[in-house]
Amino acid sequence: MDASVSVILPHYDAIDTIKRSIDSIVNQTLPVGEVVIVDDGSSVADELRLLISSYKDIVPIVFIAEPVNRGAAHARNIGIQHSRFKYLAFLDADDVWHPEKIKTQYTLMEENGISLSGHGYVFNLFNENFETSISDEFVSLSEQNFIWGNPLFTPTVMARRDGFILFDDQFRRIEDYKCWYENLANGKFVRMSANLAGGFKAPIGVSGLSGSIKLMHLAYLGVLSSLLIEKKMKLQNYILAAVCEYIKYPIRLAVFKLKVNR
Repeated sequence: MDASVSVILPHYDAIDTIKRSIDSIVNQTLPVGEVVIVDDGSSVADELRLLISSYKDIVPIVFIAEPVNRGAAHARNIGIQHSRFKYLAFLDADDVWHPEKIKTQYTLMEENGISLSGHGYVFNLFNENFETSISDEFVSLSEQNFIWGNPLFTPTVMARRDGFILFDDQFRRIEDYKCWYENLANGKFVRMSANLAGGFKAPIGVSGLSGSIKLMHLAYLGVLSSLLIEKKMKLQNYILAAVCEYIKYPIRLAVFKLKVNR
């Protein structure tokens, strides 16, 4: 039996790491229904197409090549619109999953009527391994959990496809926070304690879009303002979340400077 899950995997010039990501899907103890890979106007689309062809007898893959780069949010939305299965599971082209991720999360959601769930994330798998014992513990999430920051990293999230509110593609950063917050209205949210996804970089101070601390800070404030203006976030939550971000921002800068000066 396969899990009724569509994996949404956006790609942009990550040909050196996406094979590792696809392999982590293939190596799941409970197979997924399909993988939807959206190339976001990258320079290696033809090379990626060739790589994907090597998996044609292993896992169903839908490949979509977008002509222009419009960001991960847009690419994920395209993938969602082409998906067919009951649940959506998100993975980035430089991240991987624990082999038990789909089985553990899918079973939890099916048995407990959960609309969206996430779990723990290992930031640097070069230095830390996934645990061998998988806990089934989880806690419910509410609007209050989003005041201090984003409680869910994208590669940890699985959500019911029916009624899912798409990503706001006007944002290229922190778009996941906005998406999860907007989808809170769809039902039960939980976060599992187990670390079932991971990457190979430090959480702050790395290169790429997520490496610019200042841009991430400004984007976070922009997302909060958007939620407030659209009347999707209460004023009191907006104020508390903004205050928390202004407290965290100089701390991030200080931590980054310490790492650079070591």
